Amino acid sequence: MWFDYIQERLGKMVLKSEVGFAIIDKISNDNLYLEDVYIKKEFRSQGFAQKFSLMAYEMAKLGNYKYLTTSVNIKANNVEYSTRIILENGFKFSHIVEIDNMIYFKKEVK
Repeated sequence: MWFDYIQERLGKMVLKSEVGFAIIDKISNDNLYLEDVYIKKEFRSQGFAQKFSLMAYEMAKLGNYKYLTTSVNIKANNVEYSTRIILENGFKFSHIVEIDNMIYFKKEVK
């Protein structure tokens, strides 16, 4: 039911499976935002976060977006690991929003 709320009330897209989920939002006409990825503990470090990232990239490509953006909260668990995975998936540093403790990364959609 929570995913229905996210989609209906907030207008965000949700990718979900038995291992976890990803929430995707439209930032602008040319930028899609991979806002959240959650993988259940027993499925972590098995490439599932990367699969959600690739699915978001394909959505951005099909929607003719120029960029896919994602982020990490510097106070979150495993921030170093998450950042490494983001960079390994072709994202580049974009900017920091200190007040929200967020680091943003952007990837060009080709």
